Amino acid sequence: MSLFDKAKDAVDRLAHQAAPAKPRADQPPPASSAADASAPIHKAVNLKLWLTVEGDQPPAADFSALAQAAVRSALGSGATADGTAVTFQVLSVEETSETPDEADMSHA
Repeated sequence: MSLFDKAKDAVDRLAHQAAPAKPRADQPPPASSAADASAPIHKAVNLKLWLTVEGDQPPAADFSALAQAAVRSALGSGATADGTAVTFQVLSVEETSETPDEADMSHA
């Protein structure tokens, strides 16, 4: 082995020793402290809601539009449960003639 090859091998060994260990992809990064592990994080969930809206309105009036606006207003204002603020974002509101028994609720 030439002097050049020996030097190159030595440099390669040093580079591997100095390189920081890469975290494994199948393991989560370690928590920096116990306080970090219990710190709240932002979470979200999509929920499927079956809602019936009832009310009195003149026969020619568009009750579907009124009901959809009322649902958007009520859910869009947010809510408080057990002292924790929870906000709602209405992603879609549409009228359907199906009932929960007729609808495909297998994803619920």
